[in-house]
Amino acid sequence: MTVEEKKFFIGGQISMINQLIHLRFAQDQPEVTWDLQARERGYNAFDYYNANAQLKQVIDQIASGFFRPSNPEEFCDIYNNLMYHDCFFCLADYDDYMAAQERVNEAYKDQSVWMKICIHNIASSGKFSSDRTIAEYACEILGVEPTWDKFPAPHEPIEEGK
Repeated sequence: MTVEEKKFFIGGQISMINQLIHLRFAQDQPEVTWDLQARERGYNAFDYYNANAQLKQVIDQIASGFFRPSNPEEFCDIYNNLMYHDCFFCLADYDDYMAAQERVNEAYKDQSVWMKICIHNIASSGKFSSDRTIAEYACEILGVEPTWDKFPAPHEPIEEGK
């Protein structure tokens, strides 16, 4: 899998998400410096909002109730968090998000590439399987050992003693 594929392909592992974060910053050191400088001088969401017409339109649509006309205030918290309490600098990363989405769009156009990514994603999802999660919960929280015995189908009789 190439670095570009990893940038937009979120597999079934937290470690891959961490790798994506690392890859983004490791590839573009000036961006890291810029992010640190933004933090030092004080991040202001309105600087990004006013500098990017597309971003401004999206934020205005969230604030205006565009996405839920029957309840226009439903997404006001999202607007308020992005504009006044954005500790993750989401608006500063908007252009990067859009570039990543464009790479996703391009990959989707090539069905062989998209299928490879999908199969890899499915194959990597084992670490988050519900069976494993339930087994860990049973052991670590409930203090019981799960059984891996196969249950009979609902229409089959249950054998006594099992």
